[in-house]
Amino acid sequence: MAQTKTAPHGAADKHVHRELTRGKAGPDVKQLQHGIDHKAATWKLEQFTVEVDGEYGKETERAAEHLLYAMGVGGMTLRRARKGELSEYAQRLLRGSRPRTTAMKALAKVRKPRVQKWRRGNLRERAYKVADSCVGIMEEGGNNTGKMVDKIILANGGVIGEPWCGDGMAFCYRLAGSKAVTRAWAAVALFLGVLGIRRTSSPQRGDLVRFTFDHIGMFVKDLGNGEIESIEFNTGPSGAVSDGDGGDGVYRKRRDKSLVNDYLRVTR
Repeated sequence: MAQTKTAPHGAADKHVHRELTRGKAGPDVKQLQHGIDHKAATWKLEQFTVEVDGEYGKETERAAEHLLYAMGVGGMTLRRARKGELSEYAQRLLRGSRPRTTAMKALAKVRKPRVQKWRRGNLRERAYKVADSCVGIMEEGGNNTGKMVDKIILANGGVIGEPWCGDGMAFCYRLAGSKAVTRAWAAVALFLGVLGIRRTSSPQRGDLVRFTFDHIGMFVKDLGNGEIESIEFNTGPSGAVSDGDGGDGVYRKRRDKSLVNDYLRVTR
């Protein structure tokens, strides 16, 4: 579970001395991660909490980008964040460092509707937003493991090292506020036995899609050419699934409809 305690503002300011890019590490990154976790918890955007490990990796980069957007940041600051470059100004915004400038106060007026936008919407849309924010997560250090992979598995009561496509869907819907999520979501074949899940023949973005090869993902859209787009956990960049080599992750995929077993809707 990511930490949410923030450091004193003076300590945060003390370490803001450089721009951050992916791969950098140090006490300033830890202070940034504390700030990210505090904001994510305060705004009830738990999908953007990170591990406070002092490393500016993909997880922290992704959370920083989304929270800056939620705060109303745009222009060059946001474009650079999306490329993995975090300016000192962006770091101060995420840390909540004092004193607040006039520009920072102005951003607060924009923040409220943007944060509310993340929270509201139907259950499917909220789950989709979580899944979208997870694209790019990769296994690290072995098969079915890694910082975020372990977090996803453990959140569903699983054992590190187990296949995690179902755990990934559980992660998205749990953070979206679903009451249907249970440990049974770890097994693709058990989804229909869970209260609050039913089949649908008219899938919409955020619905679940089960495939013919014991795998599940999230439906994004019908591409109109005999294929669908999906977001899938515990899969490779191409082909069906590639479980076993420790190189899987969360990807947007194109799948032929002939591979679809059924679509499922989570109703609670």
